[in-house]
Amino acid sequence: MNSLTRKVVSAAVLLIVLLAAIPPSATAPDTDTDGDGLPDAWETSAGRAYGCDPRHADLLVYTIERSTMTDKVTDTINHATAFFNALNVGNPDGQRGIRLHVIRGPKTTDQNSSYSDLAKTYLPASLKGRAHFNVFSNDPGGQTNGNASISGVAEFGWNSFVHELGHQLGLNHEAIGFKVQSPVHASLMNYAYLDGFNGNENAIQFSDGRFASLRMTETSLDETLPFPIASLQFLANDPYRFAMKAVGSRTQVDWNRNGIFGEKGVRADINYQPSSWLGDRIKIEASLTAPAGAYVNKDFYVAYGVPAGRLRAIVLRKFLGGNRWGPRVATGLITAVGDPTLVADRGVLWVASQTPTGVDVVALQATGDGARVDGNLSATLPATRPARQPTLAVLDTRLVLFLHELGTNRVLALPYSGSGRTWGQEHDTGIKSLTTVGAAWHPIQHKAVIVATMNTNVKGRMAVYFRGVKDGLIDATGDDDWIGGKDGGNATIARPAVLVDTSRDAGPAGRVYAYYAASNPGLPVFFSMQVADKHFNGGWLERSAYDQWTITASAPAAVLGPTGEIAYCYRDQSNGMLNCSFAGSGVEPGEMGDADEVSFIRLQGLKRSLGR
Repeated sequence: MNSLTRKVVSAAVLLIVLLAAIPPSATAPDTDTDGDGLPDAWETSAGRAYGCDPRHADLLVYTIERSTMTDKVTDTINHATAFFNALNVGNPDGQRGIRLHVIRGPKTTDQNSSYSDLAKTYLPASLKGRAHFNVFSNDPGGQTNGNASISGVAEFGWNSFVHELGHQLGLNHEAIGFKVQSPVHASLMNYAYLDGFNGNENAIQFSDGRFASLRMTETSLDETLPFPIASLQFLANDPYRFAMKAVGSRTQVDWNRNGIFGEKGVRADINYQPSSWLGDRIKIEASLTAPAGAYVNKDFYVAYGVPAGRLRAIVLRKFLGGNRWGPRVATGLITAVGDPTLVADRGVLWVASQTPTGVDVVALQATGDGARVDGNLSATLPATRPARQPTLAVLDTRLVLFLHELGTNRVLALPYSGSGRTWGQEHDTGIKSLTTVGAAWHPIQHKAVIVATMNTNVKGRMAVYFRGVKDGLIDATGDDDWIGGKDGGNATIARPAVLVDTSRDAGPAGRVYAYYAASNPGLPVFFSMQVADKHFNGGWLERSAYDQWTITASAPAAVLGPTGEIAYCYRDQSNGMLNCSFAGSGVEPGEMGDADEVSFIRLQGLKRSLGR
């Protein structure tokens, strides 16, 4: 317990002792002996009917049911009542805990009104300012607005109910005083620990602030923590499963998962449950295709499809900073089929797309706020049967065009000659893929990294091929891996965006990233990265982007920038809007930490919440 927490708790104990010494007859009509926001006069009169006691903290919740699962509602209430009663807080009567009184109102068939409107309709006038309100529903999850909530009972019912009551009592998903979630904020308010804690779904809790002295930022983490390993054991369990080791009375946590302990100044996304925040999103415009991105020095460009009469044209735009984008640059690809591919090589932007006449490759010279087409470098590869879909990649010092052959699923490749419109002889890589492949160069291994998809375990399962390259020709053999391990299910329905991180945080061997649209509809973008521990999902960590409501039906774009951060773009499924951000690693700059929520609820939350 830090000094500030000790002072707050000591003051609370002194207050309770002093209030307990005052005879009830000497108190004013608005006296609140137990500090729960309910006046003694009310608790000893109308409140008696609900079991209230002026010398013990009470929490009243009026509920209605928009649920057919009556038994689960009852179970939810019983669990929540026991949870609050077990809270380690003091009372003037000398007993611990907060007494939760759930007043069960009627069932309703109203499926259209919001829970806030239902509160206005159903909460009795005699309980306004005295009781909170909740709607039990069949749906999972919940929401809160002021002193009204809705919580589902289908899954983790009591967890959700207590979580929403936490919001009504003034708690957020982040620890009090912070705007970024922290893995050491061991609270059911933190989505990472809502469904269970330390391997036990019944061990969920409000945080007692035991790690309140620790303040961290993902941009500069210290892997040595001033706490014994036993107190941090939950970090080694689901959902994070961090590798840790004891160093005397301290603990070292491999935050960046590179297999090296005790580093300082670490950059790592350590709060990715249930999803990772990839930075503020900058809108461009509605797109007909998936985006493709590339950097020319420090300048970021994105290519995508827009309507051109009844056709689809590929355009290019440059990011100008802030929320600004340069004007559309016409690439000349006006009959595009499928999604574009874009790379930069020696300051030249190369964009390619399948067209009715074959595969068109266009070169553009960056200039001003945009770029101009270089007709001396652009080329068309004649149409073939089956048709082919392109992926451009720069492998070491060579520009290479991969071609995914529809029907046969063969992956072919041909190198750029280095001048003019001439491309080398195409060759079969020996790789097959259900989708267009993603590819990048691994400068540490001196190999191409090719991510293909196949029907193994699940449809669209991603496999990684590490292949040597000589004069632009891909070796027929090499090392292979499964993203997510051989027994995993990491899969996609479209071309994955592939990049290789060689920073210190990636470890001495570097690490591969893949960003991809989910193989099932209605899910967000996922991204996986290699980690040092091969026992951890086969050496891969998978995360989701933003939240469960950020859905895309198209492949995303992800490009490693000159600062080591990742530019990320996706096309919103709901409206086709193209969005880009520049924190695709998931590393957030804000400070994170822990706080004593139990004391906050007892000393402030109960009373303040009834004043709303």
